[in-house]
Amino acid sequence: MTFKTSDGYTFYLLRDGSVADSKIRKDIDMSWPSLGAFLESLALSGVNAEIVMPTSQGSLHGLLEWHDPYQPKRPRWTAK
Repeated sequence: MTFKTSDGYTFYLLRDGSVADSKIRKDIDMSWPSLGAFLESLALSGVNAEIVMPTSQGSLHGLLEWHDPYQPKRPRWTAK
């Protein structure tokens, strides 16, 4: 799964469940221990993200938008 943020960064959900800015361990500058920690960080900073999930028939694209940084568990998801 790939996250492309509204401020221009790309992050990847790694096999161990962490999220990082690179798929190559030695090149990682920013990382979070879990998907939940990453999403909470996005919410608290008010950064939206396009999410790309690979499927057997291509990819599923969606937009994750945060409207209230004080309610990080309540994003709005829009399929593209």
